[in-house]
Amino acid sequence: MRRLKNFSSPKSSASGVPNDIMKKYGGMGEDQLVDELMKKVREQKENGSYDEAQMQNFVKLISPHLSDAQRKKLMSLISAMNKE
Repeated sequence: MRRLKNFSSPKSSASGVPNDIMKKYGGMGEDQLVDELMKKVREQKENGSYDEAQMQNFVKLISPHLSDAQRKKLMSLISAMNKE
């Protein structure tokens, strides 16, 4: 039987968001985050790796940390991205 003695899981912040993501994006303002998201989506669509289901999982992960206005804006952006 295997032991979990040396098992380590990815480190996450108290919010459940992985620490590396928090370090990379935590200090960005809303406009910077939107620009980064749009850039990443464009890159993924160009190289064929964009996954709408993965984007929905991302939305589920961050939605609890957003205000209602931010959540609506994000959903509007996602809708626009999925139509492109």
